[in-house]
Amino acid sequence: MFPDPERKPEADEVIRESERRQIQKELFLLEDQKEAAEKRFRIMFENALVGLFRLDVRDQRLTDVNQETARIFGFDSAVSLIPFVNAHPEKFGFFDTIPKPNDLSIGNPYSFSSRSERLDGSEFWAQFSMRYTGEGRIIEGAVKDITDQVEAIDRLRRAKAEAEEANEAKSRFLATISHEIRTPLNGIIGFAEILLAGDGGNYRDYSSKILDESDRLMFLINQLLDLSKLEASKISLESILFDLPQLLEEIESTHRGKLGQKKLRYTCRFGDGIPRWYIGDPMRLRQVLSNLISNAVKFTDQGGISLVVEQGHRVENRINLKFSVQDTGIGIAKDKVNSIFASFEQADTSISRKYGGTGLGVSICRELLALMGGELKVHSVQNVGSTFYFTIPMTVAPETMDGVPAHRGSRLSSISLLRNARVLLVEDYEPNREIAQHHLSGAGCIVVNVEHGRAALELIESGEEFDLIFMDVHMPEMDGLETTERLRAMGLEVPIIGMTASVYAEDRVRCLEAGMDDFLSKPLRRVDLLSKAVNWMRSASSASHDAEVDEITNQKDLIPETSDLAARYNEFVEELGGETRLAVELIQGFVDDANSRLDSAEKALVKQDWQSLHREAHSIKGGALNLMADELAESSLALEKAAKTDAPDVERLQGLIKDIKDAFGRFNRAWMQLREKNETDER
Repeated sequence: MFPDPERKPEADEVIRESERRQIQKELFLLEDQKEAAEKRFRIMFENALVGLFRLDVRDQRLTDVNQETARIFGFDSAVSLIPFVNAHPEKFGFFDTIPKPNDLSIGNPYSFSSRSERLDGSEFWAQFSMRYTGEGRIIEGAVKDITDQVEAIDRLRRAKAEAEEANEAKSRFLATISHEIRTPLNGIIGFAEILLAGDGGNYRDYSSKILDESDRLMFLINQLLDLSKLEASKISLESILFDLPQLLEEIESTHRGKLGQKKLRYTCRFGDGIPRWYIGDPMRLRQVLSNLISNAVKFTDQGGISLVVEQGHRVENRINLKFSVQDTGIGIAKDKVNSIFASFEQADTSISRKYGGTGLGVSICRELLALMGGELKVHSVQNVGSTFYFTIPMTVAPETMDGVPAHRGSRLSSISLLRNARVLLVEDYEPNREIAQHHLSGAGCIVVNVEHGRAALELIESGEEFDLIFMDVHMPEMDGLETTERLRAMGLEVPIIGMTASVYAEDRVRCLEAGMDDFLSKPLRRVDLLSKAVNWMRSASSASHDAEVDEITNQKDLIPETSDLAARYNEFVEELGGETRLAVELIQGFVDDANSRLDSAEKALVKQDWQSLHREAHSIKGGALNLMADELAESSLALEKAAKTDAPDVERLQGLIKDIKDAFGRFNRAWMQLREKNETDER
């Protein structure tokens, strides 16, 4: 292209100036856009919800941060954070793990977590994410507080470890308990085979050993059931009168054989001035002390065991008693002390293999004591001995012991009441039928047994009459609860005693709601079975009982001297074939049952459940008539009649219940006084 000879130089200059201005305009526009972009970026940087920062790699300086970074590290502003971090880089974690530029290509991210520190000195976990820019001279990154996530992961890790440890402990426990259960079972089976073969000779000795092994097996099963009930919060404490020194003596008697075998000394020190009688739960206190003494005997090969009872703070009838069980046994290693209180745990599995046991005893004791308001503690030195101790609040019983059961001519509560009594036994399990029939027939009962409730209904509908019915709760075709409901709907008033292997409190409630009069737990032991039978045996109709109580009312002034009462007690024992233990069980069984029925009567009154109130009064009356408690029988009869009226007077019923409780208290104290006197004479 050739220049235009006609165009002047001035024209070219104008064109160049126009182009320059256009370029300059575009540059200004680009600069404005750049500033706007940088402003937007800065706003985003400052207001980001994650901490952002820049590091100069050459001299490891923090050059820029946003407000969120300042907040995370406890600073008011980014301006105050930068110089502080640069002055104390070791505290904040920015420079903890900076990779070398050669280790990563520019632009690739890199993350790590670091234990960092806030301005106030508190520590937290920070997660850093970084990348190189500017040819490896600059690091741009983000930071966030991950303390909650780290702690959550740590909790999960610990929970997983604890679960694995618990599973391992339960596995060890199952291996131990299966061995413990098989051991008495082997003995039972072995001795039973000897008896079956008929060539053993000493049948009584073998039978005794079978019972001993059965008791051992039942103890193991009861431990498992107690643990289950404790974990389900289904154990409640009783509140009955008991003699503490006598309870301690009975505990010693239980362990006397084992103490003698190992030639161990045993001492029991009952502090001066400590009251003798209490209102509480003697069975659970006995269970705790027996467990602790049993463990002491088990782990002690020489020396002795001591039980010490000391008096603490007392306000009126509330007193704190401290119980200590000390032994000279193998002791417990310091690092194992806490583990013995955990369920399924034992201090040393090798020790448990040598000495036996389930590892549940101490755990159950701790839980029972917690229910009683105490705490089980231990002081132990390995190879020297251990002391287990606890303090629990106790209610001191009134010291008055006046009042004795009224006299009733020649009538006695005894095994003779069962002679020729017709008893219906409803039980589907043949061995249980054979056992119950043997015990009842041996006491003189005429026993008819059937396998299920439908057969029992057919018998009653056919006109068969019975004085007493023992009814299994769980049966095929028709269970005991439905059978009882149908019998009551027919108008049958014969006492019905439920039998079941279940042990929970609600089982007794279900039996009573169905119309049963009482409740008997399996296995069926002779003492328990006959105790229930004697307490519930009465004349064929309620009218005869009322007549007996009316006769008592006319003879209220005939109250025997203590010596006369003692003579009648001895006569009672003679009628039982000299079985003092059975006599004690019969009377104590009535006392325990009457306590429970009084509680049920009070609850029925609150609910205005007149039918239940009538039933409880009727039941207490029946037991009282059989045990010479005439005043109690008279009071119970009055409540029974008052509850059966069309419009019961609540205030009068409250007064009658109080009369029953007063009469029951006098009977109970008199019985304890007589029992104490007899035991003192025996000693």
